[in-house]
Amino acid sequence: MMQGNGARVIATVAICMGLIVVWPYIFGLNKKKKDKDERPAVVAVVDGGVGDGGETPAVVGEDDFAGADGGIIDGAVLADGAVAPAVVVAPTPRPVVLDKPVQPKLDPKDEKTVVIDTPLVRAEFTSFGGAIKSWQLKHPQYYEHVGGKKVQIDMVRHLGQAGRYAMTIATPEGTARLPEVPLYDCKIDSPYKVTCVHEPKGEGLAIERTYTMDPDTYVLDMAVKMRNATKRVVIETLEVRIAGYQDPEKKTRGGMFSRPQGDTAQESVCHFNGKRKYLTSKKLDKLGATGSPVLTGKVRFAGVTTKYFVALLVPHRDSSPEARQCLSYGLPGRKGAFMSGLRFAKSGELKPGEFQEVAVGAYFGPKILSQLESVRFEEGENPKLGSTVSLGWSLVSPISRLMLWILRSIHNFVPNWGLCIILLTILVKLLTLPLMSKQMRSMKAMQKLKPEMDKIKAKYKGDKQKEQIATMELYKSHKINPLGGCLPTLIQAPIWIALYGALGGAAELFQAPFAGWLNNLTSPDPYYITPLLLGGLTFLQQKITPQPVDNQQAKIMMYMMPIMFTVFALFFPSGLSLYMLTNTILTGAHQYYMNRGDKTATPSPKKA
Repeated sequence: MMQGNGARVIATVAICMGLIVVWPYIFGLNKKKKDKDERPAVVAVVDGGVGDGGETPAVVGEDDFAGADGGIIDGAVLADGAVAPAVVVAPTPRPVVLDKPVQPKLDPKDEKTVVIDTPLVRAEFTSFGGAIKSWQLKHPQYYEHVGGKKVQIDMVRHLGQAGRYAMTIATPEGTARLPEVPLYDCKIDSPYKVTCVHEPKGEGLAIERTYTMDPDTYVLDMAVKMRNATKRVVIETLEVRIAGYQDPEKKTRGGMFSRPQGDTAQESVCHFNGKRKYLTSKKLDKLGATGSPVLTGKVRFAGVTTKYFVALLVPHRDSSPEARQCLSYGLPGRKGAFMSGLRFAKSGELKPGEFQEVAVGAYFGPKILSQLESVRFEEGENPKLGSTVSLGWSLVSPISRLMLWILRSIHNFVPNWGLCIILLTILVKLLTLPLMSKQMRSMKAMQKLKPEMDKIKAKYKGDKQKEQIATMELYKSHKINPLGGCLPTLIQAPIWIALYGALGGAAELFQAPFAGWLNNLTSPDPYYITPLLLGGLTFLQQKITPQPVDNQQAKIMMYMMPIMFTVFALFFPSGLSLYMLTNTILTGAHQYYMNRGDKTATPSPKKA
């Protein structure tokens, strides 16, 4: 048995902090393994890419529309209006395919756009492809630096820096194809509704796309109506796509000795058959244009996710589950660029003049748990968008959710997120006050037994078994539970880990300022003031804390704890460092009171 409380505290803190540091890596490895083990049989392989009727409404000539090596992205619109050749993968046998429509010459000056403004979003829709050209978030916290300037985050640019627009559509396996970039006529029908219509020149597919935005959320609906404008029977599939891009040169997450670089770690995500499947850009780069296996089942959503933001496509319930598929593939010629989206499988033949309709919902915005969980595109249908929010270890995620709910509740009355974290820390400290008081009394009582412990060690020197028996008798005679100082710490450990998950992954805190130099609670302290202050205060706290019987343990606690907390705080988000700093101050004040003002008598030995 360990003697004294220090060893137990050291072990507890080491275990807790070890879980905090290594769990994201363990969890990530487990997730990848599950993805591999639970992958269903290959139903189909994405083929043809943008070369089979896909849209690529990008204009080369702007830096963000060019390939990483200066080359042109396949299918992109050139400066003179021509279309770059797309990479074509050998197709599988198909019905007779009509001639692909000739791509009309596109001049960037001829592009026409319409704009819808809501309190949360400024959305721009383009005649080049009838897609979303811009989806700018208006909240002052959602900004980024582009070309040295501070600008509001545009979800289309923020996620798909591959030079692609959002919610592009394609008919890669249909017998009647769309041009590479169909021309649409877009008009505003109402304050939050846009209709874009494509009429083919000659035979082809006529497309009507209707977007309807929700002014109070980051949600929109898109209804697609395809009409067979040919003189022959056609069979069609439809893909709705979102582009993603993860800069290969940027770190996707922080570590013990590295800091994360902004909102990184873009991945393709698909939720089907009750489980989420993730594919990194590195994996998609290896897969290339052939893409990942198409997942068929109960598909709830597909799209692109980062740590704090998400762009998701949701199939409406009126499409049969058998028709819903999700897919992802890399874009040749642009490392780190990929496409993710939904495919609606062939649903029968279309005779000349007949229509086929597909409805898709979308959410483009921050990963705020309450907003994602409230999304419903049809009554009774829960797309489970909240499952994209990571709040740490699954065993403590319910506590993380509770902490996040309390934090948001406080924010309803206190506008500063930093102050909310301080108030949350005070609340947690009050709730755990009885446990901490018990722990401090136990440590104080054990410290007073040091002379007796020294006598036992001297008496039974070399006989550990007798020494332990005598030590237990001493604890028993003084009514001291040797685990009394350790159990409260173990009970609080899930709370600490849950707070780490809640504060480390909450989009509500993204670039939220506190005060002074702490202008972004989701990034580390840029000047290292908070970590150094935390280390100094932890050292002072250890100085006034009753030390364990073992002098060696006392020295370890005195110096190891401040150093460990300082190192962690160097790389933690400043919001979490603020919690640790506030908690240290409160714990020090509590310890001072227990040393000077606690009137609880130390248990005395039983009378024989």
